[in-house]
Amino acid sequence: MINLVISNVGNENGYSFKNDEILDKQFNNFRKKYWKWRSNNLE
Repeated sequence: MINLVISNVGNENGYSFKNDEILDKQFNNFRKKYWKWRSNNLE
């Protein structure tokens, strides 16, 4: 999943999902949930 996010960061036209309000919100929600999950699964 993280590879999908990284591969969509930008393209040859300089477009970034960070310039798209909806995609930016989705990414930030994913990031919060990922790091919360990650901290709960540390051994």
